[in-house]
Amino acid sequence: MKRFVEVAVNVPTQQAVFHYHVPPEWETVPGAGMLVEVPFGLLQRQGIVLGEIPSPEVSETKPLVSLLDPQPVLTQQQIKLARWMSAYYRDPLGSCLEAMLPPGLSKHAESTYSLRVPFFEPARPSERRLISLLAQRGSLRRGQLDRAFPHVPWERDAMRLVRKGILLRRQLLPPPSVHPKQVRTARLAILPEQARELASQIRSRAVRLSARAAAERRARVLEFLAEEKGPVEASWIYARSGAGLEDLKLLAESGWVDLGYEQVWRDPLVGREFGPQRFVTLSSDQERAWQEIRVALARGEATPSCFTGSQALARPRSI
Repeated sequence: MKRFVEVAVNVPTQQAVFHYHVPPEWETVPGAGMLVEVPFGLLQRQGIVLGEIPSPEVSETKPLVSLLDPQPVLTQQQIKLARWMSAYYRDPLGSCLEAMLPPGLSKHAESTYSLRVPFFEPARPSERRLISLLAQRGSLRRGQLDRAFPHVPWERDAMRLVRKGILLRRQLLPPPSVHPKQVRTARLAILPEQARELASQIRSRAVRLSARAAAERRARVLEFLAEEKGPVEASWIYARSGAGLEDLKLLAESGWVDLGYEQVWRDPLVGREFGPQRFVTLSSDQERAWQEIRVALARGEATPSCFTGSQALARPRSI
């Protein structure tokens, strides 16, 4: 018995969702929020499973190609939010869901070409060069062929050979790739006292007006790093000194600064706590509403409440 799922495919021109069946050899049905690879026309695309459905809206369905991640990449709350965004902004659901994917998961299919008939001698020199390259290196992606034949319309020859059955053209979806975020850092390679003395010398040696600006930037870098105990992110140095990467490189070449990289969290708010700055004075109606909610919370009987307008503040309404 076939089982079916609803999938939002990331195709900018498509507003609808699509139905696919789960291959019979799969032991389980992908849950909502899982990232799958699906056939879409002649291509293969990524899609987000929205959930299992009892029956499809079309008579014939295509099978899911693969499960790209065994864990859901989106939560039910994110899918619900994406549905609202799609309806409100008239944007395809697949695009709204893709915007919520973690970095590195969103990929698009790429054409690959390989030889089906290894011993074939075409009449055109451009076709012979293409076949010779595929015979030497095996299956190649479109990007690799673009680099091998720059400024040459090789794809026209490739499609001609595909129609003749000489080449095989397939659409492959690259696997998800996620890399830690790295930022450039700089730290002093000398003592802080030496850095301050060098900063004074750099300023005094600059005679021409054009050199003074560069000298001032580099002196500020040394003075700023002299106040820091460890590596500092380059963007902070740029903001404090007005310097740029070339200034840091010049200081590093002189042996005064060490450049490096550090892995950082992608969440800019990680480790930060946001507490109330001041207490809010409630009106009498608000105070009565809050006391009702507070008692319900203490009893464990609370349900979500919605407040609409100032009159509703006295009477919380369950949603």
